[in-house]
Amino acid sequence: MRQPRPPKRGGRRIDAAIHDLAQYGFAEPQIRKIIKTNSCRMKMVPP
Repeated sequence: MRQPRPPKRGGRRIDAAIHDLAQYGFAEPQIRKIIKTNSCRMKMVPP
C-alpha cells in the first residue's frame, strides 16, 4: 500500500494554522471548515 503524499505548499500552511489554533481550544474540523469556506470566497471575489 502506498504512503500518502505530503501536503503541498498550501496544505502545509493550513495544517500549521490548524495546529496553532488548536492550542487555543478550537476543534480541528471546525478550523478546517472555516479556512475552506473563506478560501473559496476569496477566489470568487474579483480583483
